[in-house]
Amino acid sequence: MTSWPPAPPEPQDAREVGAVPRDVVVVGAGLAATQTVAALRDRGYAGRVTVLGAEGVAPYDRPPLSKHLLDRTAPTWLTDEIGVDLTAVADEVHLDRPARGVRVTGTDVAVATDDGEVTADALVVATGARAVRPAGWEAALTLHTAADADTLRAVVGAGRRLVVVGAGWIGAE
Repeated sequence: MTSWPPAPPEPQDAREVGAVPRDVVVVGAGLAATQTVAALRDRGYAGRVTVLGAEGVAPYDRPPLSKHLLDRTAPTWLTDEIGVDLTAVADEVHLDRPARGVRVTGTDVAVATDDGEVTADALVVATGARAVRPAGWEAALTLHTAADADTLRAVVGAGRRLVVVGAGWIGAE
């Protein structure tokens, strides 16, 4: 006697739907990427994890960039802030290898970089957000990265005028 509905067939390949991927590529090297890789490892994931970052620096906490723009000149590193060292939980971490594009096929993903493609069974996009500048505002400064904070620190000072556009958390701070 057969049961209804019939049980799905066992995966024949690690790339089939529902199967645990053999390898994962994470695009982004900030808090979301760090927490994702840590969660994978905490839940027993033993596959290969490759992280691609664009800033060339270790993961750091972004909120202090605006909260402490003028009184803290160094980033708040995530290894100190949350106790997770991305380089210890991922197999490969490339902090200065930004993703330039992605190709998804039926069997894998390929992330294009300046140094060639990085392929994996699964992709996590943890790139965060960027400020949108209207046309003609190319010279306007934004605050998203540690380098942005350094630039702002260099131009903001006593007697200087500053206009903040945006009333979100960063603008309010």
